Amino acid sequence: MVDLLVGWLLLGGIFGGLIQMLIASAEDDEVGFNAAFWYAQTFYENNCEQLNRAGLIIGVTFISIIVLPGSVLIIALAVIQKLINILWNLYKCVFRKAEGR
Repeated sequence: MVDLLVGWLLLGGIFGGLIQMLIASAEDDEVGFNAAFWYAQTFYENNCEQLNRAGLIIGVTFISIIVLPGSVLIIALAVIQKLINILWNLYKCVFRKAEGR
């Protein structure tokens, strides 16, 4: 059971994180919250005409569970990136040059 959990974390982390982030960032040039749900969005966009609502819900849920560790990793990286950006803007605001000098 532990091996299955470790395998899911590794597989979901690699596919859900690395590949998902690379593909989504190639489209947006930014790693953000949308990148965390790229697989599910792509599945929905490609199959919304062919599947009914129940089929779409099952598919999106299944994909989301498989890549959940990677999605959590992407969300954590996006939050850290936004936090560092806010801190950098605060730093620039506090230590900016005076207007007359």
